[in-house]
Amino acid sequence: MLVANFIAYLSCNGYAAATARSYISALNFKCKSESLSDFSQSFIITKLLEGFCRSNNRPDSRLPITLDILGRIIAVLPLVCTSNYEATLFSAACSLAFHAFLRVGEFTLAKGNSPTSVLSFSDISLSPDNLVLCIRSSKTDQHGKGASIILSRTDTPSCPLKWLREFLDVRPVFPGPLFCHFDGTPLTRYQFSTITSRAISGLGLNASRYKTHSFRIGAATTAACNGVSSDVIQAADTPTIWLFGSSLVKRAFFSLKTQSEDLNLGLRATLWWQGYSGMTMKRARKRLRHLAAVGETPQVILVHCGANDLGVHPLRQTLRDTVAVYNFLSTRFPNATLIWSNAIPREALSFANNKKALEKARCRLNRHATKTFTQTGTTLSHPQFSSKKPNLFISDGVHLSFEGNQLFCQNIKRALATALNQ
Repeated sequence: MLVANFIAYLSCNGYAAATARSYISALNFKCKSESLSDFSQSFIITKLLEGFCRSNNRPDSRLPITLDILGRIIAVLPLVCTSNYEATLFSAACSLAFHAFLRVGEFTLAKGNSPTSVLSFSDISLSPDNLVLCIRSSKTDQHGKGASIILSRTDTPSCPLKWLREFLDVRPVFPGPLFCHFDGTPLTRYQFSTITSRAISGLGLNASRYKTHSFRIGAATTAACNGVSSDVIQAADTPTIWLFGSSLVKRAFFSLKTQSEDLNLGLRATLWWQGYSGMTMKRARKRLRHLAAVGETPQVILVHCGANDLGVHPLRQTLRDTVAVYNFLSTRFPNATLIWSNAIPREALSFANNKKALEKARCRLNRHATKTFTQTGTTLSHPQFSSKKPNLFISDGVHLSFEGNQLFCQNIKRALATALNQ
């Protein structure tokens, strides 16, 4: 009854549903560690949390590009593009993005990526009635196992077979990316986003409400209207999660990869691991701006950063930088769930003479960041690292051992599952 009252208190005081789930998960972890009963599976508790989540849902501001809008976009492209070739190129790209549930990064080139990472000319097989695409790798297939997508001919103006055939009839014979300009240079993400935005504006629609991901949203909406089960749709359209932070995030990723474990942590989501050695809150905003320009729009963003600032930069500056990072993310991605991952204690720091003062600064950073991020998001604690356990660290006393990485990833998975209601 006490836990139920606590959930009601959180709801009445404007806390986010993800925050409530995180608090309950932390309480339940403590109970289980003390060999007490698991109350999280109680019927009353689960229903209270479900109701809390439903009452706090924030609508996605992005609108779907429906089959009708897709046809209208293709019709207006000749007025937007500079040549018939370009109009055919973008018509084929838009049609394929919609009908194949493609992510924009799977068929357009982003800055810094290799041309071999996108759909290539050799990855397609076209027959009179079918089109087979070989997706060699994607964000949900970071090991590059590959997958095939089969599309059939349709009687709609946006038929992917029709437009791809028309494009291939005029495309120069160049190896490499399938979608390229007449001089052979690959179609970029920026170009695709810009031209489709202009076409949408030309239709009299609010282009700010339609993003490149709107093709996938529209495809999922159309599939649902046609009776396709939610499991099939979810398999095609999984949420994107950013894991941003310091070398702890980077090393956790490589630990999973070395052990050939699931880089998505068993979640129905695509995890984009963005860990950087020496990353600080002072540099985080600049890096996040770059990621926002090249990455898929995330539904969840987890930030694990700040420990490298302690003892190097003034604490007040670090706290201001933390707020600046939150403000940037909440403004740039208003529909994303933001998660602050608490900086964990460190066993050793070569430059820190006063370990007590450093620990005090770490606790203050976590309190300040928690207060900031829980305005719209939630926070993730790492209780296993609260007491000194040398076996969780390697010899430098900073980075995590194999066991430490396992616990770190388990904590991340728990927080993400809560945010995704999985």
